[in-house]
Amino acid sequence: MTESKIACRSCGQKKLQEILSFGRTSLADRLLTKEQLDKPEPSAYLDLVFCPVCTLVQITETVPPDVLFDEHYPYFSSVSKSLLAHSRENALDLIDRLNLNSDSLVVELASNDGYMLRNFVENDIPVL
Repeated sequence: MTESKIACRSCGQKKLQEILSFGRTSLADRLLTKEQLDKPEPSAYLDLVFCPVCTLVQITETVPPDVLFDEHYPYFSSVSKSLLAHSRENALDLIDRLNLNSDSLVVELASNDGYMLRNFVENDIPVL
């Protein structure tokens, strides 16, 4: 394992351990037109690292949302009415069973367009 040159997103530790590196990777869900095929694709390093201090597993590079989800981004979870209904029921059940409130924090990884998290926000529960 090698060490990353970035600091941990959670605790600031500078000695992160590399778990897996995919190198530079094209951004997800980029559907290229015929005219774009001979041009460079937007890409970012996709390296997974581990923080030995707080144990957070994280990627090393963040692509700005306006680049990742540009006007041509083809998929948003919130277009599915059944997924929205299921997520709302799931969130309301979690709020009830876990007694979540404004002192709680809900963290969702890979939250797409926030379709699940909005249910917590509507109930004044902080999200990340």
